[in-house]
Amino acid sequence: MKDFCTLLNEIRNSTVMELSGDLNKVALILNNTNRYVRSFDNIIFDGGNEPYIIEIVARLLRFLRRQNYLDEHNKVNELCVTQLRQITMYLFLNTDVSFRYDLSRVVHVKHLLNTAPQLSKCLLLNCIWGLDLDRFLYEIVSYTPLWFSMQFLDQTISSLRYAKPYEVLDRTESLVRSICYAICRTDCDWQKIDRNRYVDHQRTLNKMCDHVAELLCFYNTPDSSKFQGWSKVRKHTYFGYVLWHLFKMVLTGLKLSGCRPDPKPLDSSMAMYELVIEPDRYNTPSAPPVSAQYSAPTEQALLKITVCLLNTLETCIMHVSIERFVCWADIDLFTNNETGTLQQLIGESAYRVSELLLNSKNNRQHSVLTHLAQFALRPRTLAEQASTMTLGQLMTKIEESATATQRMVYLNEFVKRGEQVLGNAECLAVLEQHKALLTGGHVRLMIEYDARDTVGDEMMDEDDVPDERVRLRELILLIVPTLPSRQFHSLVTFTIDTFGTDFDRYKQENFSASLVAFINRMGSASSDCAAGRTMQRTTGATLQLLIFQCPTTIFTSLVNFVYDLKDSGTEFYVDAIIAIIERQRPIAARYIWQHLESLLVTDLNICKTKALRYFAQRIYEIELYEREAFYRQLLLRGIEKAYESRNMMALEELLSLFNCIWSKLITVYRAPSKEMVRIVAKEAAVQLGQLTTDLRAGLLNSNPNGINALSLAVELLVPTLSVLERLCSEADNENLQKIAKSEWPLTTQYYFQQYLKLKDRSGDSEQKSSFAEFIYNEELVPKVSNDNVIRSFLVRMFPQCVQSEALTLAQDEVLRPHLFNALETLLEEWLKRKQVEGNLHFPVHWLTNYNACLKLPFPSSDNVETDQNCRNRTECLALKKAFLEMMERFVKNFDESDAENHQVYALLVAVEQELAMLEQ
Repeated sequence: MKDFCTLLNEIRNSTVMELSGDLNKVALILNNTNRYVRSFDNIIFDGGNEPYIIEIVARLLRFLRRQNYLDEHNKVNELCVTQLRQITMYLFLNTDVSFRYDLSRVVHVKHLLNTAPQLSKCLLLNCIWGLDLDRFLYEIVSYTPLWFSMQFLDQTISSLRYAKPYEVLDRTESLVRSICYAICRTDCDWQKIDRNRYVDHQRTLNKMCDHVAELLCFYNTPDSSKFQGWSKVRKHTYFGYVLWHLFKMVLTGLKLSGCRPDPKPLDSSMAMYELVIEPDRYNTPSAPPVSAQYSAPTEQALLKITVCLLNTLETCIMHVSIERFVCWADIDLFTNNETGTLQQLIGESAYRVSELLLNSKNNRQHSVLTHLAQFALRPRTLAEQASTMTLGQLMTKIEESATATQRMVYLNEFVKRGEQVLGNAECLAVLEQHKALLTGGHVRLMIEYDARDTVGDEMMDEDDVPDERVRLRELILLIVPTLPSRQFHSLVTFTIDTFGTDFDRYKQENFSASLVAFINRMGSASSDCAAGRTMQRTTGATLQLLIFQCPTTIFTSLVNFVYDLKDSGTEFYVDAIIAIIERQRPIAARYIWQHLESLLVTDLNICKTKALRYFAQRIYEIELYEREAFYRQLLLRGIEKAYESRNMMALEELLSLFNCIWSKLITVYRAPSKEMVRIVAKEAAVQLGQLTTDLRAGLLNSNPNGINALSLAVELLVPTLSVLERLCSEADNENLQKIAKSEWPLTTQYYFQQYLKLKDRSGDSEQKSSFAEFIYNEELVPKVSNDNVIRSFLVRMFPQCVQSEALTLAQDEVLRPHLFNALETLLEEWLKRKQVEGNLHFPVHWLTNYNACLKLPFPSSDNVETDQNCRNRTECLALKKAFLEMMERFVKNFDESDAENHQVYALLVAVEQELAMLEQ
């Protein structure tokens, strides 16, 4: 059973033409006519055999009609091409022709030879022309070996002398194109394989070139007897067709000679044309690579044919008169279902030939170029052709287009027709069918049409809206989610620019429910990165639809979602929001700014949750807005507003955010950012200088946030001034120092003098002085000022200092011995005023700073050989015990159960623990 199935597959896949069915009946008809009508041997051209030829052709025609191979107009039935192809090949195989090679050695056709009377070439060609089998003649010339087809070409050319003028044009063009293609298809470098075959192949190519020259004689020297009685207009028209066919042949020749076509194997329906002699089947060289060049004989043959075609074209063009050229403008042609005039087609063909000639390496200097330039017309693009079509033609083209690119061109023109299409239900159905190809530009045209007409402006009153308008709006909402990001951004930007930021014309009734579902899905998403990316991909279309319906609401909801994040570990959710904003950057930039202003400037909501601060930081990092604008219009304005309103918590958060992003920027910044950094740093330096001065002055009544804000401001001021020293001019730096000297105290001036040095300062003044030396430089004199003066200076200055400044005071040899006494004085004075002022945070501030000073290693005061570490530990232990006693006196004034006093007791516990560690 297995062998039987194998046999069936071999039979099914075999290319052997069986002598049965149609071929058998054709052979029977030929046998009868040869015996009873006229012997085929006597049928030749110009032999008076027309009646016999007509009878033989008629009998074959009746058979083909009965088999339904030809229609009522005697044209080929496209469903029966394979059967007619086999019948045509059978006629060729049984023609009285002697071939260079023995066909009996060809496996799949040898059994068909001599099974019918041998037709003469004259009879064969009359059957071909009379039965409308000429397309198969061209296939045989194209796909069979040259040694086979060339035996029929001489008589084929002779038969054209009896054809009608327009038939001659069609047949010669098809034959020339088939010959050129056959030469290209059978190209092989036989010189490297078989010298004898090489010589035969070269002779065959020369013969083929001669056949092309003979065919072109019908253009150069047509039979004048066929045109007797023709009017002038009719002759002009015919000459136009002559040129048109010539142009098509020239284009084929130039394309084939300029670029070798990809070798394509014959499919099973044409395998009968592969006439390979059996012993040579396995010796035939394989097809050369696609990139390979033609062999020398083939290249010479194609060049010879191309030159011959160009010479014929030049000869014909020289006979073009103005009268003829104008006449062609009135002749409409229909090619490939396209309408165009003969003048237009000839002009476009001349343009294409000129382009190919200019790019050709062999024919670019041909003299025909000068003649082509006289009437060459740039071919109409597909878009230009579509602009002249009716709606019906466009709809047909949209349905029949072979590629998406062509269909897109027709859709572009279709949508441009405006009301004719967008107000028509049938046209809208076509658009809906091909909605996958519609772009943001198409949707924009739809919106413009929908907005231009006042029908249905009230979206709730759907009863008054025509069905076509409702369907159009539904189509818009179907397309929007599938648009690529760039097209979607362009579309929404257009709607915002046209209709305002509150655009919600296409807001649906289920918008609120969809928005809530989207936010809930985001809130319930896992913090896993892979899950987050999956959510972003799956929600992209939903997000685009929501943004298009009402962008204001969606971005407000996203920001409100950040406001609602209270717990720790909310960075993932903020990052998810930022990812959405970054993906919708062009749209989001129009809506997020107002929320940032509320967050950082007007309402100062940044201090409410950590998520809000992280949100602002991420907006800065993705550079949704220009960095200069972010610093100057948001952060610096917000810092000024927070201090004016005495919102120290917001001020601390703003300074912390500023410090976080500013320190990264001034450490490494791109060259284009240098000017921006200079401008921001200059403005920030002035504002921070004023802020530190104001915060020191109000420190007595400040809270922990204000104290921390002062520390952050000082911390920000140092790197800001350092970068200004590098970027600003000498005049700018000098101006900043003048401002500092005239408006701010020494505690602020120190930073401008220390970190904003002028380039032309003398060498002796460049020696660095400490913060302590700078602020007492004009007030205290070492070894001269008495203890009371020093103590009074510390009582005034120490509470104003942040911890880093207090540490420098504690390291100064002049101030260090008096620091504890100054602290006792401060504490006594505060305890006297505590009932009036009642600000506990102020003493805790300088007490904490002093506790930090006690952790510094104190240098020894004499030069005896003692253990330095032991002395440091002894001094520190004594000071720590004295400080603990001071703290205990301080704590007695407060109730431990009062929650407001927790800072005092926390500091006391810290001091006790540190003392215990020192005593171990």
